[in-house]
Amino acid sequence: MNIRDRLMLAGLVIVAWFGLIAPVLSETIHQRTLEGPPPMSLQNIRTQLAEDTGAMDPVLEEQMAALAAMELAEEERVMAMLGILDDPTRRQAAAQVGQLPPLVHAVDPRFFEPVTPSIIRETVEQYGYAVETLPYASSMVRAHDLDHRDVLMQILSAVHHRMLSEDQAARVLQGAIELLGHQEKRRIIEAEITAFVEGESTD
Repeated sequence: MNIRDRLMLAGLVIVAWFGLIAPVLSETIHQRTLEGPPPMSLQNIRTQLAEDTGAMDPVLEEQMAALAAMELAEEERVMAMLGILDDPTRRQAAAQVGQLPPLVHAVDPRFFEPVTPSIIRETVEQYGYAVETLPYASSMVRAHDLDHRDVLMQILSAVHHRMLSEDQAARVLQGAIELLGHQEKRRIIEAEITAFVEGESTD
C-alpha cells in the first residue's frame, strides 16, 4: 500500500468516524445516561426484605400499598383521557406523534415525567384554560397491553393537532392535572420507600 492509498484510507476512516460512528456513540451514551436504574419493583423489594428479615415491616407494607394505589390511579387517569378519543381519532393521533415538536420538559425521566406537563401546556395553549369532570375509566392500561408513555404521546398528539372538541379538551386538561398530582404523590412515596430500604440495608 503506497502513501496515496494510506492517505485515502485515513481520510475514509476520519469521515466514517465523525460522520457516523461518533454521533451514534454519543446518542447511545446519552440514552444510557437517561435510562438510569431500572424502575422500582414492588415485588423485588418485597422479596429482598423477606430474605433479609423474614417479614415485611408494617410501615413499609403501608407505603408499598400506597405506592401500588398511586400507580393504579395514574393508569386510570391515562385510560380515562384515552377514552375521550374515538378509534379513528386515536389512529390519526398515533400516526402524527412523529410530527410533534420536542417535549417542553426535556429532562431526566428518572426524576420527572415530561409528557403530562406538556399535555397541560398544549391544551391551555390550543384551547384555553377550561376544565370539565373526567369520568372514571372502567379498565386499566395494562389490561389492554398498552404502553403508558405511548398512550400519553397519542393524547398529546390529539391536543397539539387540534383533534378534540372544546368539551373533550376541557376533560383532558382536568385528567392531566389530576394525573400530574398522582405522579407527584408517587414520587414522594418512592423516595420514602427508597430511604427506608437504604436505611435497613445499612443497619
